[in-house]
Amino acid sequence: MRAGKLARRRITIQKLAGTLDDLGTEVQTWTDVVSRWASIEPLTGRETFARQQQQAELSHLIRLHYVPDITAKMRVVCGTRTFDIQAVINKWEGDRYLDLLVTERV
Repeated sequence: MRAGKLARRRITIQKLAGTLDDLGTEVQTWTDVVSRWASIEPLTGRETFARQQQQAELSHLIRLHYVPDITAKMRVVCGTRTFDIQAVINKWEGDRYLDLLVTERV
């Protein structure tokens, strides 16, 4: 796969980190881990009704050059869109590409 195929969108991978506020209370905030060029491809979409509210859920595949230590506890931000990582796949086990299976809540 050529690098040009991945260079469609600039994404930022974030992790949840705890910090202490002025009162000593732990506050959870998202912090940037790494920014990369990636491709984002929609896979499926569905609508569900939870607690009398309609929710749309879209599933996508995000492909990027390999980055170590990415986990399903992280998220991806692309512009104003946020994706929760559901699975991290080391494509062909070669440490060249990562496939992230993600969900976007709309």
